[in-house]
Amino acid sequence: MSDGSETIRLCAELYRRDAIERTAETFGSLATFAIEEGVDEGGRRQVTVAISEVREDVRDRIVDEFFNHALEETILLRRHGAAR
Repeated sequence: MSDGSETIRLCAELYRRDAIERTAETFGSLATFAIEEGVDEGGRRQVTVAISEVREDVRDRIVDEFFNHALEETILLRRHGAAR
């Protein structure tokens, strides 16, 4: 049985690293997250998130919810700064 492991890549020009980290903290009871920065084949900055040990009841939606929450956090941080 799979633990729902998946790796996602987020464009660093769109998603802020601190927003991704906050999202991983928020979702910490649902899965384990490992975050790394790097560049894609085209030389663009990206953030890679390895998701593992996903709780069975959220496996079918955790990636979509993670993307949505990270984007919302990015928007809020850009509007209100890091002191949110």
